[in-house]
Amino acid sequence: MNSSYRIMWVYAMFDLPTLTETDVRKANRFRKDLIGLGFNMEQLSVYSTFARNKERAEQIADDVEKIVPENGNVRVIFLTDAQYGMTRNYYGRIKKSMKARPDELLLFQ
Repeated sequence: MNSSYRIMWVYAMFDLPTLTETDVRKANRFRKDLIGLGFNMEQLSVYSTFARNKERAEQIADDVEKIVPENGNVRVIFLTDAQYGMTRNYYGRIKKSMKARPDELLLFQ
């Protein structure tokens, strides 16, 4: 049975050096690898994914550990779906206009 206390959200928050071109490549590779593991970008250094239970959430965290760059600092946080449901999002009064990029328009032709 899936309850809001059994279902988990897994957050990966990280600080990766980007002082050299090699560091930048490693940081970008890490971000792509997180997406490959099913994560979605929340902010530049904050990614999240959904897990059906605690055991799966722990497996996801183990997978993240395997891809951490040698000079990276990564923290994985677990939230139950009930805790995630209490999330509050705030936006400033001035929003940037949401203009589609030309390559995005090709999806609808």
